Amino acid sequence: MSILYKVQIGAYKEKANAESMLKKLRGAGFDAIIVNQNGYMKVQCGAFENQDNAKKLMHNLEKHGFKDSIIVSVKTETKPKKSVGAQKVFDLMKPYIDSKTAHKDFVKGYNAFIEEYNKKTDSKHGKIGMSNAWCTEFVELIFYKAGYLDLIGYGKRARNLYAIAKEKGTWKSGTDDIIFGDIVIYQDKSGTPNHTEFALGGNKFISGNYNGGVHYRTRKSLGTVKGRIRPKYPKD
Repeated sequence: MSILYKVQIGAYKEKANAESMLKKLRGAGFDAIIVNQNGYMKVQCGAFENQDNAKKLMHNLEKHGFKDSIIVSVKTETKPKKSVGAQKVFDLMKPYIDSKTAHKDFVKGYNAFIEEYNKKTDSKHGKIGMSNAWCTEFVELIFYKAGYLDLIGYGKRARNLYAIAKEKGTWKSGTDDIIFGDIVIYQDKSGTPNHTEFALGGNKFISGNYNGGVHYRTRKSLGTVKGRIRPKYPKD
């Protein structure tokens, strides 16, 4: 384990208040994010191993009028070497990323997967059409191609993967330690899981069913993240 020091400018119950502060900070030139934790939306800047660097940032924030900031410490796992298993999943996603035919290719591949999966498991899961949402299904297809579907289970919807992960013990709430290879689940205002992405680490993701295809996505806020699944990839 290691400790990172962050500068926290505020913790809010209301999303609008957190986003207002985020906008002010970004307008002043500070790289800030929203972290959803313990029922609060926390607006934070920086992440330093050296506490003195966090103090310097806090003083700089004060000079710009942000006078109520505090330094918070966060325990994190030592940054691991990228898993070969996670890299295999990422490599299988690459042909879809920014491809103009990603949606069409996904539907074709997913329906072939379902046909094969139904035969193997004596199931009757339905195929997918071009009008269906497919963020979670994209992740499932790639894990199937990698031979890792059993690591996340098959559930079709984000809420199903969330339930399966809790049973498997691979679920963790919050956003503190998202790493390469995690499956991040988002939620709506009622807390219901509603979207799935593959994490590249921090606030960078690969998202299916995003802008009509599969694209890299850098999120300014992680306020809608419910948590993440960390698949138990085969040992490298």
